Amino acid sequence: MESQEKISINNFAGVEELEMDIKLINILIGPQDVGKSVVVKMVNLV
Repeated sequence: MESQEKISINNFAGVEELEMDIKLINILIGPQDVGKSVVVKMVNLV
């Protein structure tokens, strides 16, 4: 069975607004300074 949750980030550490599904394995791809590390930090806090 696949585990899935949703995360929402609003006005935190440079991320204006983000809502995404979090699964057991996630891959974040993008240029520098777009908030990938912020998403990882928030998921670790949950």
